Amino acid sequence: MRSTCCLVLVALLALIVSPATADRPPLEVVPKAATDEAQPASAPAAEPETKPAPETFTVEPKRLKIEIDLKGVFEAARMTPVSLEPKVWSALVVERAAPPGTVVKKGDQLLWLRMRDIDQQLADTEASSALTALALKQAKESLRFAEAASPDAVTWAQRSKRIADEQYQDFLDLVIPYEDRYYVLDGRGLALRLEAAEEEVKQLRQMYKADELVDDTEAIVLKRNEYFLDRTRIDSKVSDMRHTRRKDRDFLRRRETEAKNHKDAEIAWDKAQMLLPMQMEEKRLKIKKMLYDQAKADRKLVELKADREMMVVRAPADGIVYYGKCLRGAWPTAGQMDGKLRRGGRIGSLEVFMTLVQPEGMLIRAQAGESDLHNLKVDQAAKITPTGYPTQKLQGKVTDVIILPPGAGQFTVKIAIDGDVGPVTPGMTCGLKLVAYDKADALLAPAKAVFHEDDDEDLRYVYVQRGEETVKQSVTVGRSKGDDVEIVEGLAAGDVILLDKPDEPK
Repeated sequence: MRSTCCLVLVALLALIVSPATADRPPLEVVPKAATDEAQPASAPAAEPETKPAPETFTVEPKRLKIEIDLKGVFEAARMTPVSLEPKVWSALVVERAAPPGTVVKKGDQLLWLRMRDIDQQLADTEASSALTALALKQAKESLRFAEAASPDAVTWAQRSKRIADEQYQDFLDLVIPYEDRYYVLDGRGLALRLEAAEEEVKQLRQMYKADELVDDTEAIVLKRNEYFLDRTRIDSKVSDMRHTRRKDRDFLRRRETEAKNHKDAEIAWDKAQMLLPMQMEEKRLKIKKMLYDQAKADRKLVELKADREMMVVRAPADGIVYYGKCLRGAWPTAGQMDGKLRRGGRIGSLEVFMTLVQPEGMLIRAQAGESDLHNLKVDQAAKITPTGYPTQKLQGKVTDVIILPPGAGQFTVKIAIDGDVGPVTPGMTCGLKLVAYDKADALLAPAKAVFHEDDDEDLRYVYVQRGEETVKQSVTVGRSKGDDVEIVEGLAAGDVILLDKPDEPK
């Protein structure tokens, strides 16, 4: 009873909340037991659920054209870079240069360099070379005389040694043993002289005193002898001192001198024997070194003259003057060279400061990304639109695809140009359109309608609608463009395919 009341209350609440409509039948309250058993009979019949029709696509032949857009630069097929490679001269200072765009013929002067410094260097080098040649000649003559005099020099040194030995031996034998005796005798001699002088004066005084008469002559004689006596006394005293010093000092010095002279003679003889051959060899080696230096100086003079001649820079070919070096169609150093090729500027050895461009037979150099490589091939047609002349349309074809990248992810494509290029010059840029694929009756399908197996992405398939049935069909795909993909095998024109996977394909 209690459950029945609850059901009645729920039914009443539903009636109040639901909007009243004329179509809706009145709600019938059924007991729970009856509801459980008889609900299917009393509830209205449910309408069958209608699923929306799947989205489809009808395969029809259409034109599939794939084009690649690239940026390119016009480049001369024939270019002659101009640089200098001096051997010894490095001061390449510019006076003036042919302006860019100048049309020159082979042999026309392109660059005027400062010659004053190299001319001065040439004059100095020539003078130095002449002095070196003269010094070499003198050295050769000196060696010739030395070689001639060398035997006599050794003989003379030997003779001098022998004489020194003899003199020293005489000193040892004849001087040293008798030197003391000479001192004694010299002392006795001085004493005798003094004694004789004193005796003579004494006798004169006694004689004159005895006569008690002294004339003028006798007085003079006496005075003279007295003077000689005084002088003899002084001489005796000085001589005695000299003899003492001679014995104690001078003779010792003489011994040292004689020994030194003898030693010097021995050294001179040893020196002559040892050094004379070495001196001769030194002279020969110096001559060899001078010969080497002379050859080096002569070579430098020749190279300096060649550098001087090279510094008159003339055009090696006909062409148009461009500043700098062409690098993959661009001129990255043109601005730098414009500054260097002014008065006072300097250019370096092997630096390409100019390029002579022959505009006939230009080509186009373009850079392609790695993702475009499969769409590029030799002889591929190209449409060319010069950036500076967009109304001028040119035709060309690919001549080379260089698969070694000059930069990260960039590959070089070269394109030959058909016909006249008009006002276009090397260094200008252009836009390129290359037809990678063109098929008039390609079967195209939306890429999202083509599926692949989970375990093999190369196995592709679509769902084909055939009447009331949906069939899974294997296909082979070709090129793709945008959201479409080409069906090479597995479908025919007019086939209808599903855009999404069905729930239960047959």
